[in-house]
Amino acid sequence: MHTDYIPIIIAGLVLVSSLISLRLGISVAIIEILIGTIAGNLGLETQNWMIYLANFGGIILTYLAGTEINL
Repeated sequence: MHTDYIPIIIAGLVLVSSLISLRLGISVAIIEILIGTIAGNLGLETQNWMIYLANFGGIILTYLAGTEINL
């Protein structure tokens, strides 16, 4: 698959998963994980910059979760 189309396909999958979650009333994160798992098993591969952004987002989410703890 041509690497220029991968971000467009992933953006489309995110849009479809949000529409599905609105229709079903389920959390969008659950639907995105399921669709991402299916797409990964079908051969959709991520690029290095996507992995970097995912790691950075995970660090930020961990930090935000830590700031909400009441001591």
